[in-house]
Amino acid sequence: MSTTKPNIGLISTGLLLGLISSSIDQTIVSTAMPTITTQLQGMSLYSWVFSIYMLTSTATMPIYGKLG
Repeated sequence: MSTTKPNIGLISTGLLLGLISSSIDQTIVSTAMPTITTQLQGMSLYSWVFSIYMLTSTATMPIYGKLG
């Protein structure tokens, strides 16, 4: 058994940075939606934007986990 204490401050900082980057990412996507749907020329492709966003978010999650 190890006698070293985990660095709680470093762990908390990493978790907070992850939460902040996630919330900023979602804020940017929701703010840009009117522009994106205008460039896609219609509301019929509105769901594709969220589908692609969720797909890339899910695909990059293991990479972020490995780096963390």
